[in-house]
Amino acid sequence: MEEQKKHIQIVTATDYDGTEIIVLTMTFEVDRGVDIIQAVKEASKEYIRTDEGRAFYRYTCNCFNWGDFWNNVPNEICEKYGFKKIDSGVSNFQVNLNEQLVDDEMEE
Repeated sequence: MEEQKKHIQIVTATDYDGTEIIVLTMTFEVDRGVDIIQAVKEASKEYIRTDEGRAFYRYTCNCFNWGDFWNNVPNEICEKYGFKKIDSGVSNFQVNLNEQLVDDEMEE
């Protein structure tokens, strides 16, 4: 049986708190044909049916968001839905997309 091909998908979750923007970037290895958004929702549902997940869900007043998913749902559950989380490290830098990276004093 031929191994199913996988690809990388990146999901970015944002939260706006006044003037502050919080961004969570999540990297996934995904089986071809898998809808990563739907797969994450299904994996989250399975997680909150576990003893640990049910306790966490109750603790958060029955709320479960992308941050909760990323920090709590193990890859052993995710892999049942055709994907796994890839820990790409935490970003320590926030930059302005429009910041000029080259000054106008270029030598010719």
